[in-house]
Amino acid sequence: MILNIIIIIAILSALLLFHEFGHFLIAKLGGVRVDEFGLGFPPKIFAFQHGETKYSVNLIPVGAFVRMPNREELTPRNLYFKNPWFKLLENSAGLIFNIILAFILFTTALTMPTSIITGGEGVKVTQVSAGYPAAEADIREGDVILSINGQDVQALTDVSKIIQDRTGTETQITLQRADEIITINLVPATGERPLGITLGWLKEYTTTYRLSLLEAISESADIIIHIPTTMRNLISSLIRNPADNLMGPIGAAQVTGEMIKYGASSVVSVAGSISLGLALFNLIPIPPLDGAGMALALLEILRRGKRLSIKYEQLIYTLGTFLLIILTVFVWYNDILRLIRG
Repeated sequence: MILNIIIIIAILSALLLFHEFGHFLIAKLGGVRVDEFGLGFPPKIFAFQHGETKYSVNLIPVGAFVRMPNREELTPRNLYFKNPWFKLLENSAGLIFNIILAFILFTTALTMPTSIITGGEGVKVTQVSAGYPAAEADIREGDVILSINGQDVQALTDVSKIIQDRTGTETQITLQRADEIITINLVPATGERPLGITLGWLKEYTTTYRLSLLEAISESADIIIHIPTTMRNLISSLIRNPADNLMGPIGAAQVTGEMIKYGASSVVSVAGSISLGLALFNLIPIPPLDGAGMALALLEILRRGKRLSIKYEQLIYTLGTFLLIILTVFVWYNDILRLIRG
């Protein structure tokens, strides 16, 4: 887990730096004054000045930031006083850069040799979650499932097919544990995880493949083109079951840890998915996320250039920051709970 956390911190730092570089680049091109461009968050480790901008590396590693003039500062180089169309571009620059980076990472991953599991022999229990029927019946990691209620188990899907008709009914499971054959009785629960176990092959069959550059570009482009569909499905999933679909750094570290064993291409692909996830997350119109700045810019465009007062913008950003803190706490709590439950 420590290695996974180090890897995910490195990935998140790189992705967020690229995100903030998008804001930085557009701000510079548009004549907005940039006071500081930082990797990580204070306290500072070191910094140097180049022109009007300070460049800093900070102690808290996950994150990056671009510091520009406050809204109250009356200068034409303040983003607040810029054209609303430019504000829309500047606020969307970070997520656009994350989408571009996701495309590059997906393309790179698809051109790398990738091993995939095509099948196997022996259905093995790879994880047992506490509080579920399997754990209470003393099923253990490493047990091989031979049969359920007399029906042979030869494929991973056999378990779910048999168990789905057995919820709430006592069920007999025959296992091989080392050189011993044992029989366990339990009652599968209703819900998405009736046994509370994760399965894998005792002996895996794998094959290696890679795509040509043109094929990889086509596949990656298809992922990017379907972002609206992805966004719609994500919103639908979040509404139905937010606890299972919201994931923070700890959850990302778990996923990354699972992908490491499948090789570098899987890690690069996960980095692309996280980059795309950051882009979609920043579309949420809650300050200080980019979606809020985009929404305010669109409102200003609809009002034919009439800006909201600084007082109202500050109120919106204060309330939004409070909501974002609540969301962050929920995500971290959910990550920790998922880690405890396995």
